[in-house]
Amino acid sequence: MCPEVNLFDSSNSIFPDTACVTGDYDRERRNEKSRVIKTQHYSECAEFNKYLFEKNIKPQTKKRRIPIAPKFKALLQKEINSKCPLCPNEDVGHFEIHHIDENPENNNLENLLMLCPTCHSKITKGDISIYTVRKTKRDLTG
Repeated sequence: MCPEVNLFDSSNSIFPDTACVTGDYDRERRNEKSRVIKTQHYSECAEFNKYLFEKNIKPQTKKRRIPIAPKFKALLQKEINSKCPLCPNEDVGHFEIHHIDENPENNNLENLLMLCPTCHSKITKGDISIYTVRKTKRDLTG
């Protein structure tokens, strides 16, 4: 059994809960493998792919970004009185729309907040908490 699979199902292994990070288990392979760093697993491993197929595990798919209607953009700009709700920036021409629940498919007005690029970046990086964002939206919609 492939040792990398042990991370997912170690029931039949002599290497429980270990992954091949350096390729030590594949010394017999002559050519270089394609490595997937994120899962610390070689993408060409037949046993791993079989495991994924049998367990019906699908690779993560990116959520589709749905365009926001111009009417919503105008409503959001009016909601914030053309000023970033988190800082004094008034350069509305460069404002961005943040999805409060981080789901780009959810374009409900209650889930959208227009703000400046700097504050948007701070939210994405976690410098501004989700609590602050939700409270700001609540205060705006009153």
